[in-house]
Amino acid sequence: MDDVTRIEWFDDRYYPIPRPKEFGDAKWSQPVGDGRFYYNSTTTFLNIINKPFLSLWRGKIGNFEAEAIVNRALNKGSRIHAGINKGLMEGAISFKDELGRILFTQEEWLQIIRFAQFMEVVKPQVLGSEVVSCSHVQETAGTVDLPCVLQAGEYALTKSTVRVVPETGLYIGDIKTGGKDKNYHLQTAHYAIQLEEMNLFGMPIVGTFVLYLDAGNKSGFDIDIRTKEQMKRDGELSIFALELWRYNNPNNTPTVFTMPDRIDFGGRSLLSGIPVIAPVEIEKINAQIAASDPLTTQLEASIENKNGKKNKKVTA
Repeated sequence: MDDVTRIEWFDDRYYPIPRPKEFGDAKWSQPVGDGRFYYNSTTTFLNIINKPFLSLWRGKIGNFEAEAIVNRALNKGSRIHAGINKGLMEGAISFKDELGRILFTQEEWLQIIRFAQFMEVVKPQVLGSEVVSCSHVQETAGTVDLPCVLQAGEYALTKSTVRVVPETGLYIGDIKTGGKDKNYHLQTAHYAIQLEEMNLFGMPIVGTFVLYLDAGNKSGFDIDIRTKEQMKRDGELSIFALELWRYNNPNNTPTVFTMPDRIDFGGRSLLSGIPVIAPVEIEKINAQIAASDPLTTQLEASIENKNGKKNKKVTA
């Protein structure tokens, strides 16, 4: 699935997925072209689930402030996920880059440390990171944080907190950087549906789990594990949510726009000591500004340097 990219437009997220001919025409998804279709993101359709506490919270603080807080949380979560993914792919991660610039806030770095503690305590056999999954039957897709093999047994997170892995095998894990929510199990269960259809890892999925990196306990992290039976029920509920979402969103298509993949600022880098805009271009720009705004000439005449001489508006 290396050729899959994600399109983001406000809250609607879709994955352009190549659809095999044996699955026939798509029932709900719009075509991209070249045999691909826009499959619904798992997290998008699960937003149909009502969260009364969020509505109450928004009512107390106001939508403007709520949106600002949500966006900060999303940005924080994205940086933590990116840091963990880099650490898993490269074997290590640093708080600063090679130039000494800080890459994470202290809170973000603390949660990455907690993930490392999870790795030390549970010792999962990680099979991938940020793995794109999809179901051609359900026409859905997602990004799986942590598919891994866990060994059955008891794992002490603290002296008083023990978590039990009931069965050795493949588990589908998702990493959360905020508060707990039982509906997250529907997300991991739907990922399991997608991965079982793909048979990506060549072994049956025996359960799911959610890893919380801001759990509020002494260890700072917690693991909420679901058995095979619980996962099956969670998966059924996720499909109910999908059907309800499609009932309420019959025009199921993303808004797409195109942008250039490169922007030329009109000159060479400032790091080379050469102006970004050539002097000739500056004169043209000044002329255009003056032509469009008669006040420009007056403003130029009013600007004087320390010696009482007039300055040009823009200099190279």
